[in-house]
Amino acid sequence: MQYALRNGLRVIAPDLPHYGMSGPGNLDKSPARTMQDMRDVVHDPRGSTSSASSAPFYLGHSLGGQLVLGYALTWPDAVQGLALEAPAGLEEYPREVTIAPGKTARLFDDSFARDFDKWKQTWDQTGILAAEIARPEQNVRDFFYFKKRDPQTGAVSQAKSGYFMNDSEYARFHTEQRVGLIKGNPKELEQWANVFIFDIYTMVAELQKDDPKNLYDRLTQIKDPIFLAFGDKEPFIPEPRSMA
Repeated sequence: MQYALRNGLRVIAPDLPHYGMSGPGNLDKSPARTMQDMRDVVHDPRGSTSSASSAPFYLGHSLGGQLVLGYALTWPDAVQGLALEAPAGLEEYPREVTIAPGKTARLFDDSFARDFDKWKQTWDQTGILAAEIARPEQNVRDFFYFKKRDPQTGAVSQAKSGYFMNDSEYARFHTEQRVGLIKGNPKELEQWANVFIFDIYTMVAELQKDDPKNLYDRLTQIKDPIFLAFGDKEPFIPEPRSMA
């Protein structure tokens, strides 16, 4: 983004619904919405009426990568090209998932899309949401930098997952932002965790193997140029088990 700005390009960085500055003012709003709902929110009217040569380029990372892939499928004439950094959307998933030995759940049922209570009732069985809300400050600081701490000895070692391999202003900002949620308004932490975990559902729901029109199967319809990049130590995407 800074490189683009320094070179005189216009950059628009929207908050997705319930993220960034749009979170605190919407504590009473349900986080239930689809990926396509989010695409509708950030749809650029100028891009939809521009010629192909003046249409915007779109940059997306992780969830944002899947969002702009679907954006290009929905409004192909509004996109000049895509830059994708470790994007979601390049895999398919089953609707029913094993959540414990001998126990499965339909975590990606279509009926959850705009029914948060129904989603939460099913996803609470996984413990993922409760664990994220209860994550202590030290665990945040360790996990964000690919570290894990022995609960008995306190010894710190390298972890397989995390967000930042190197320290930077950007990494420190996001770490302190997450820690700030622990120390701030509990309702903001709850809302952020709800949205963060719900968006696992929003991504995977449109990548279902049993859906012949899922986003993954339609990616070859995108004719715009795409720059695609993955870090060689990317821990989350592609999903590790899909690489086995």
